[in-house]
Amino acid sequence: MIFEAASTKERVIERLSEERGVVEEFVLDFGDSKNVQKKATIKFPVPKIDEDGDEDFDYEEYKECKSSEESKKFYSMPSMFRDVTSFGVDSPLQHYYNEIIGDVNKFIQALGVKLHWQQQQLIDAYANGDTNIATRSGQGPGKTFCSTIIWLHWLMANPYGLLVITAPTMRQCKDVWLAQARQIVQESDPRIKAAFEFTNTGIKMFGHKASDWGCYLATANKPENFQGIHRERLGIHCEEASGLDRQIIETIQGTLSNAEGTYLWLQIGNPNTRDCAFYDCFYGPSSVWTTLHWNGEETPETKFFSQRRNTEVEEEHGRDSDVYRIRVLGEFPSLDPTSILNLEQLVACTTTEALMNATKINAQLKLANKMRYHLGMDVARFGGDESTVVPWTGNIQGKLVGFIRKDPNDVVDHAVMMQNELEWDNKQTLYIVDTSGMGEAVVGRLGQEKRMGKRVHEFYTQNCAADSTKYADKMSEAWFLFAKAVKKKEVYIKNDKKTFEQLSKRRFVVDKKGRLKVESKDEYKKRQSAGSDVGQAGASPDRADGLLMGYYPPAQDSVRIKAFE
Repeated sequence: MIFEAASTKERVIERLSEERGVVEEFVLDFGDSKNVQKKATIKFPVPKIDEDGDEDFDYEEYKECKSSEESKKFYSMPSMFRDVTSFGVDSPLQHYYNEIIGDVNKFIQALGVKLHWQQQQLIDAYANGDTNIATRSGQGPGKTFCSTIIWLHWLMANPYGLLVITAPTMRQCKDVWLAQARQIVQESDPRIKAAFEFTNTGIKMFGHKASDWGCYLATANKPENFQGIHRERLGIHCEEASGLDRQIIETIQGTLSNAEGTYLWLQIGNPNTRDCAFYDCFYGPSSVWTTLHWNGEETPETKFFSQRRNTEVEEEHGRDSDVYRIRVLGEFPSLDPTSILNLEQLVACTTTEALMNATKINAQLKLANKMRYHLGMDVARFGGDESTVVPWTGNIQGKLVGFIRKDPNDVVDHAVMMQNELEWDNKQTLYIVDTSGMGEAVVGRLGQEKRMGKRVHEFYTQNCAADSTKYADKMSEAWFLFAKAVKKKEVYIKNDKKTFEQLSKRRFVVDKKGRLKVESKDEYKKRQSAGSDVGQAGASPDRADGLLMGYYPPAQDSVRIKAFE
């Protein structure tokens, strides 16, 4: 209840005549958490009071008035001393505010707007108390309109709350979002209109500074715009979220994780690109987001939206085009032609369906006596790289373990311990080790019969592939064999954000012989460094490489060191 702490307020101090009829000004006191009295001034039409002391006000009839003179009949001219003009807890206006604040759908009714079923989904998510909500759609379904209603309600329901509106450009903040909010409020019930004061840079609530209780605009071009915000009630709205840099989103996430009280974070936009944090909301591993997808083909006809526009996009660009996917279907564009896998395909392999498929394949492998028990090992070459050990039981991946700045001998010890925990004997277990660089020492230790005597496959990334007519080298073959199984949902993999990011960002080319060739680890790191600080190398795809080597089926046909009897 927004005004619960208010005591009896000052009485009417002035009567003003405005275009919409008689308006009375009230000075309200709000006690903050430090018991410091703050004041706010609101102006609103005062309804007539009938003999029972109830408001006699038909807002629908009031809106039909053609002139301010006609509208005056809806308002009384109260004396300076009438009790109803004080703004106490039991006043009619107090009850009105409490009612619309307690139920967002009553607030929508008071605004006099109607929402279609897709927009109602977003309202329901907000009403349900979800704190991270991402909504993607094509053009036209009314994402901005709906989100504006949510934030107007949120501002009224959260005393001294701060709302930050951000977008790739200030035009999107001001001319799109803020303009929409201003229009909604201007056409609303006068009692709602009284709560908001619009400026060129935001919204003031009940006469307070926007920084004390209200909203301000900030372009998403500097991370520092979102640092150091400490409020008990904090709201963040990302307009055209697919255009926001990942660094900005990470900064906002850090700010909200340190929130002193409650927060609400909305991201809305057209799905213009896969390479953005907005995409991760929908397909990132272990996402904390409540996600909504509005297909423009299902959006009802309104005065703001016509299905005819969908037809025009289809006729101009084709139904199978990315333009149609983005603008109408609300889908992210198709796979980057230079990428091997995407997040949707990887996430699909973490499902029960994928596990059942992989289990069936494993049963077939056992019957054919071709079951694979692999431990993929990628040993770090540099201090910042990661050593990884990844177990595979046929087509089912086990838990990936990573080490930073770990001695190769310690990595070997952990791999041997993992084999023992899995209860795999030496005859069935195959270690697949990246033998480039530090891997030579690992292979040497595993192969010494007096110490280990394990079965080892030496994985030289640039060596000839088992099928050299299709793949330029062994690493390329490992990538595309794995990708083929992923696309068919024939493997079950663990949901790991860092691994999935590396798997979904690796690119390939077709060489002069028409063979598929994946970019090298160094090429990947160089490309990733483009988004890092100056002089900082990009992250090495060690987890992805360890996982792929562990899966690699042809390794069974090339074992350098066999377990001794």
